[in-house]
Amino acid sequence: MARRILIVGGGYAGLVCANRLARKTREADAEIVLVEARPWFVERVRLHQDAAGQSVATRTSIASRIRDTRVKLRVGRVEALDLVHRRALVDGVGEAFDDLVLATGSGASRPAVPGLASTLSCDTAEHAALLRARLDALSGGAIVIVGGGLTGIELAAEIAERRRDLTVTLVDAGELGADLSPSARAHLRRVLTSLRVSIRERDRVAAFEVDAVVLASGDALPSDASVWTGGFEAAPLGRLAGLTVDAIGRAHVDERLRSASHGFVRVIGDAARVMTRDSRGALAPVRMACATATPQGAFAADDIAREIEGRTRETFSFGYPGRSISLGRRDGIVQLTDRHDAPGAFIGGRPAAWLKELVCRFAAGANAMERRGVGYAWLRAPAARADTQKVLGT
Repeated sequence: MARRILIVGGGYAGLVCANRLARKTREADAEIVLVEARPWFVERVRLHQDAAGQSVATRTSIASRIRDTRVKLRVGRVEALDLVHRRALVDGVGEAFDDLVLATGSGASRPAVPGLASTLSCDTAEHAALLRARLDALSGGAIVIVGGGLTGIELAAEIAERRRDLTVTLVDAGELGADLSPSARAHLRRVLTSLRVSIRERDRVAAFEVDAVVLASGDALPSDASVWTGGFEAAPLGRLAGLTVDAIGRAHVDERLRSASHGFVRVIGDAARVMTRDSRGALAPVRMACATATPQGAFAADDIAREIEGRTRETFSFGYPGRSISLGRRDGIVQLTDRHDAPGAFIGGRPAAWLKELVCRFAAGANAMERRGVGYAWLRAPAARADTQKVLGT
């Protein structure tokens, strides 16, 4: 009987995993089923562009991305997982599996802030469309974006560049661009200031009101559209299925990306708490990003293929390639880092904007590389620290 591998989630990690596994198990007796609630792949790294009103394609059909492979697409929502009997309930129909790969991703975090439910966001294609519609309905007015991570920064820059009739304020509970080098951080401030983005740092949101954002300092910022970009949390399926998870729902995994509590379940991408060593040698979770999710998807495919073929197992190793930030269509930051994510020199201006565009295209094209038999590759940990570059369940 064919070994049945169920991959839940058709994002960056899940698609790469499916296509790579199909390529790696071409001669094996294996059935690969990809389950996704919607029939399309969403380029999440472009949703801020869509929300700001740009004509940019953020969705393509999953069917086109697995064409000419052995991957079977099952469009439907996984309602429950029975890990004892190894069955998934998909739109009321049971799907049996031998191996399960959870690539369910993440969504916007929802802390207990009064009025948060009334805010807009751009963490999904649907939410980006709602934000775009709201901005289109405004002729003048104030936009307040709460959350100074990459999504908040990129969204603020895109809106400010495109909509000169709107005033944009970006609120961050800490220091804006704290993970960047001092020179990159200075460039970030210069560009946002030139785009007329007001920056409010080291101040938390206390409440969202109908026409204002109230800060912990007591200031009330007038707002015609309040946007929440305050971080992510893992999709709840793993937690609901009984996997051991952290405070934001990411499953604890071992050095082969297997659930710490259920070894036949692999968890990849934003759904997994993958631990690595930072530049100081301390253990820290890898960032939630397509740049970290895609290598995990490729590794999970390799690991399953090695297991099927009875070959020696390997452990997941990952080195950071840097990070890129768009600041509108004409500027950006490419923050160069070492493989432990310590920032160094940076590239700014139009060259950074071009490089960011290439990064977005590469991220979306990784699964196509696997489908066409090219093969996706990623940076590993430095050889001297390969033994410490493990994913741990603590």
